[in-house]
Amino acid sequence: MARMATPHKNGAVIDWINGTGSNVAAGDVVVVGCLVGVAVADIANGESGVLEVTGSWVLPAVNDTAFSAGDLLYWDATAKKATKTEAGNAVLGACLAAKADTGTTCICLINQGNVHGIPAGGTSGQILKKDADTSWSYAWAADLT
Repeated sequence: MARMATPHKNGAVIDWINGTGSNVAAGDVVVVGCLVGVAVADIANGESGVLEVTGSWVLPAVNDTAFSAGDLLYWDATAKKATKTEAGNAVLGACLAAKADTGTTCICLINQGNVHGIPAGGTSGQILKKDADTSWSYAWAADLT
């Protein structure tokens, strides 16, 4: 029987064509659809390069919010910082170590964790519902259908 799937790469890196209109420097965080990656080397606009999409990284972070190990983090592409604010930001991954609210860096396992923030629990007769059309937040609620 023929194989349904064949190995392509180990999944740690992806090839990416920089269509951002700007050069990307080695170490920059890049959002690619539902993934985030870290540029392995400088990637000029219009050129292809490699992004790391796994691993733990020390990243710049907002300095007004504390993070705890296990928190779901997001990437604010405008501020170029990790945050716990979901609205308008890409899912970054799971925080690996506590960060004080005044801390300026965090350690994040990118593209890992409970990326949709699905809460534990629920009781008989409840279903998971999105909090809003533009949100990845969910809550258990009565099934009214």
